[in-house]
Amino acid sequence: MLDEVINKLVSHQDLSHEEAFISFKEILKEEAKSDDIAAFLLNLQAKGFTPDEFAGCAQALKDEITPIKSLRQGIINISTLSISPTVSFNVDLATSFVVAGCGIPVLSNYQNPFHTKSKDVETLNALDIHLSLDPKQSERCINDIGIAFIDLKKFLKTHEKFENTLFNLKTETIFDLLSVIVSPASTKYFLIGATDSDNQETITKAFKSMNIKRAMIVKGEDNLDAITISDRTKISEYSKNDVSTYFISGEDFGIKTANRADLVGGSPQENAEIIKNILSNRGGDKINLVLLNAAAALMICDAAKDWKDGIKKAEQSIKHGRALSKFKNLQNWTRNIKKINES
Repeated sequence: MLDEVINKLVSHQDLSHEEAFISFKEILKEEAKSDDIAAFLLNLQAKGFTPDEFAGCAQALKDEITPIKSLRQGIINISTLSISPTVSFNVDLATSFVVAGCGIPVLSNYQNPFHTKSKDVETLNALDIHLSLDPKQSERCINDIGIAFIDLKKFLKTHEKFENTLFNLKTETIFDLLSVIVSPASTKYFLIGATDSDNQETITKAFKSMNIKRAMIVKGEDNLDAITISDRTKISEYSKNDVSTYFISGEDFGIKTANRADLVGGSPQENAEIIKNILSNRGGDKINLVLLNAAAALMICDAAKDWKDGIKKAEQSIKHGRALSKFKNLQNWTRNIKKINES
C-alpha cells in the first residue's frame, strides 16, 4: 500500500485519514525502507498536508509512543511550531511557567528535530533545566511539580533507520510538527505558536478529529510565533467542534502596543536572563507579551472567563512569586534527576 500512497503524493493527490494513518504506521516499522520513509515524508511536504492527513499521521504516532499517566487533570501543551530562532525570546517557555503558577498543569513538547538545533532546547539548557528525562521521569515530573518539558522522540520507539533518515533529510517534515502536537498524556488543551499561516489553519482543522477540547494556534502579524503586542495576532481556534479564525490586538484588552524592537531576544543565555527577569516581575513590554499569551492559555483551559480575567490571573502568578517558584522547583527537580542519571 505504501507504494500506492507515495505515487498519489507524487501526483499531488490527497490521502484519506485512513491512508495517512496506515502509511505513517508503515514508515515507523523496523522493516520500513529508508527510501520509502524519505519519499513519503518529502512528497507529503511538497504537496502540503491536509487536515485529514495531519490527523491520520498524528493518530499513528500517538499509538507508537509511551504514555504518561498523569495524576493532574486539565493539562495544557504550550509550545511553538517554529524550529529556527526568531528575533524574540522564547515566549512559550516563559508563558508555561506563568500558567503553571496559576495552578494549571503544563506538559509542553519542545522542538528538538533530528536535523537542526532547537531554540527551546538551547534556552532550557541555559536556564539550567536538564532535559535528559525518560518517560517515567517525565511522568513523575508533571505529577510532582505540575510542569514538564518533553522531547517526544524519547517516548517514541523509533528504529535507528527512521532516525537516520530524518537526520539525513536535513529539512522540516510533518514529523517535526507532529512532535510538538502529539502528547504522551491525555492532553486536551493546546496553545501553539506558528510562523506559517497555511499550517496554522490546517492543523486547527485537524483538531476536530484528534480528541482535543480546545486549542489556539497563534501567529503575530509581525511574524512572532506567539500572540504579539506590536501588531495584530491571527488566531485559529478550535472549540466545541468548531474552527474559527480571527484577529486580536493587545490594545483590545488594555495592553499598550509595543515597539517590535522592545520584544527581541538574543542568544540562549540572553533569552534565559529575559525569562528569569519576567518571572521576577522585571521586563517591561516583555512581561505584557507573556501576560497576553498566558491569558489565552488560561481561557483555553476554562481557568479564566475572558482575556482581561486571564491577564489579571497571570499578573498575580508573577507578582506573588508563583511563576518563579515553579521555575525554581523544576530547575531543582531536574538537577537531582541529572545527578541520579550520572551516578
